[in-house]
Amino acid sequence: MEAEMHISFGKEFPEDLHLLELSDALIAQLENGLSQKGSTVTDQAIEQKTGLVLRGRPGDTAVLCAPDDNTYKVRKLHTSNSLYVVKRRHDDTTTNTNATTNTSSEAAETSATATTQPTWDIISTKDVVLELLNNQENLHGRIGEILAKDPRGDYLGPDFEAKDVKNAKSTPKITFETLQYNVQASDARIRKALAMIPAVCVAEDGNSWRRLGVKYVVDTLLLIAASMVENDWDYNELDLTGCIRNLIDDVEEEGRGGDGGDGDSDNEMDVGGSNLTPEVLKAIFEFFGTPVEGRPNVYAIQGERVARFMASKVFDTEKGKDWKLDDFLDTWRSVTPPLFHSHIPKPGSITDTSQISKSLLRDLAYATTGSVATGIILHPFPRDNLPLDPVARFRALFSARPKWTRPEIEPFLEDLVLPKLPKPSSSSSSSVPAPDTASITEPISKDPKVKKEIDVLLLKYTRSAKNGPNGQAVLSSRVH
Repeated sequence: MEAEMHISFGKEFPEDLHLLELSDALIAQLENGLSQKGSTVTDQAIEQKTGLVLRGRPGDTAVLCAPDDNTYKVRKLHTSNSLYVVKRRHDDTTTNTNATTNTSSEAAETSATATTQPTWDIISTKDVVLELLNNQENLHGRIGEILAKDPRGDYLGPDFEAKDVKNAKSTPKITFETLQYNVQASDARIRKALAMIPAVCVAEDGNSWRRLGVKYVVDTLLLIAASMVENDWDYNELDLTGCIRNLIDDVEEEGRGGDGGDGDSDNEMDVGGSNLTPEVLKAIFEFFGTPVEGRPNVYAIQGERVARFMASKVFDTEKGKDWKLDDFLDTWRSVTPPLFHSHIPKPGSITDTSQISKSLLRDLAYATTGSVATGIILHPFPRDNLPLDPVARFRALFSARPKWTRPEIEPFLEDLVLPKLPKPSSSSSSSVPAPDTASITEPISKDPKVKKEIDVLLLKYTRSAKNGPNGQAVLSSRVH
């Protein structure tokens, strides 16, 4: 039998009480965290114990950030029925007396059985609850925009910074606290996004976060690649500590014994020695590699990430230029360290535009067929520059070209249906998109769940007609 409850209206109705719907996983996380011994429950204590925190600037939609990298928009939801919020009254109980009569006796005997029931006070009535919706945001792009506001520009190394010490001291710093205030994400997710920009915390600059300059990244990468060849290092097991010793410590020792160079080259940026720090080298390793399990400071450099980064650099060098495919492949190979050429197609190896959507370029560009003389033409079209709103995304896609086939358009939709898909940084005049490992080896749209979600988007925002080659479906826009 269910226990009875005695309910009455309480004397106080707090106005700042809100009901928030949480999943079972979040409830368990909250309860486990708050069950830990500690100080009184404050916003800061809740964040420390549970990892859950609400973030947003004035005017922003509040976002709940969880330590598992998930973020949720908080939205008001009106209910058709009023909800009562009750609180147990600890200092009061209600006694209930049940009278029973013994009919087998000539004299009526009455016995009283007393039961004690807790009293619950109604402290609020609500017809609105707060619900959580999966939040999808180009986090790398948002952080990249914040870092791009640094008037000094990208970080080019300590030697370059030393030339402008006066301005550096007077420039506002973009600290981690700055990012916490401006970015609606957990601390762990912010750090992951910083690693994929890539950015570095400069201790000498007041622990400010700075975006690494593209040329600085490329020159450091080339230096690492040259050291791998010279020392016969395996890029699948590259030791960060040994690389620091080889590229920084040993070079600095040689510099102390030398003449220090001519010192006239203000326009050139030397990499290695004093202009390369362990923090920068680690940022490069994290950007291009993945940690080897069970081996601290050992990374496997991902050749596909290197190749994609260099492809983005080629596109970024001549913005707005459409490329003959073989000319692009030649240039791409020429700027990429030979160690990673196996990840780049050879000129003449791609004979059909459909092969582009299965290559490392699949969400960096689309291809069209030109004349017999020009062959396949590449059109730079990085996905991370596209809006996240579906209507705006399809509008941008069909503004670029009026007709798409499904294999061509899929790479540019995957991030809309996978909130956890890593987002590269948005490219700008001084930034190259970071590699998106989820779209490198195998199209994630082959996953049945992803395919189904893409089907929904295509049904809603496109029209399909089988008038392509060999009866292939061709998509046009429903968006006006």
